[in-house]
Amino acid sequence: MTEFTFELTNPVDYQGGGQNLTGKTLTLRAPSYKNRRHCQKLKQLFFKAIKPMMEDAKNAAKDKQKGEQGNPTGEDILNIFLISDVDMEEVMDVFERLLLDGICQIDNFPIPKKMFDQMSLDDMEKLFGEYMSHFLSMS
Repeated sequence: MTEFTFELTNPVDYQGGGQNLTGKTLTLRAPSYKNRRHCQKLKQLFFKAIKPMMEDAKNAAKDKQKGEQGNPTGEDILNIFLISDVDMEEVMDVFERLLLDGICQIDNFPIPKKMFDQMSLDDMEKLFGEYMSHFLSMS
């Protein structure tokens, strides 16, 4: 998968093509080498968050049959971060810089920095979880 779309729960206003617009659909592309610094930092923070759970997961995996475990969902990943000691402010700051590094568009326009001030926290957290699930968590 090279991209996916994400529907905002709370639409945002922005300017595109010289017009005032309201957008609800984001398109997120897979990261490229250009985005490596942000991606590597997010991966590092993910594994730092999951490290304490690894032993529990190994024990739980012994109890499950093969094939029952799937990739974590966006909600799973967000919850892993939230219950860890990882600084969520740092995580979300790195994620915002990644989005602004050219991987995110709204209605086929590059996502502007000003739009982040309008996005709901719930949308940003869900978007973060989904992006990690699609492209960064287990790669």
